[in-house]
Amino acid sequence: MIRAIWVDSGFLGIDKQVETENLFIPFKASKHHALDDFAKEYNSIISSIRVRIEHAIANLKSFFILRIRNRIRRVKVLDAIFDICTRLANFRFNLLIINK
Repeated sequence: MIRAIWVDSGFLGIDKQVETENLFIPFKASKHHALDDFAKEYNSIISSIRVRIEHAIANLKSFFILRIRNRIRRVKVLDAIFDICTRLANFRFNLLIINK
């Protein structure tokens, strides 16, 4: 079971394809119906969480081995590479916080 899925408003049909209780989709305004205050606040909360996730993914993509299409097919090796890159990204992030 998937814990939680955070998507943008382009994934409106995902609730029919994925079984999860924690699916977070922002409200979408239409031409004739503006968003109310609750929907705007909900979208703001979702956006603030999703932007952290997007920044974490972008931080991982700074490692060349994760950006390119590689020929490594062994799952254990790929897991080790991803583990090392995430640890380095977290280390770099913690260094930035300490140096502020």
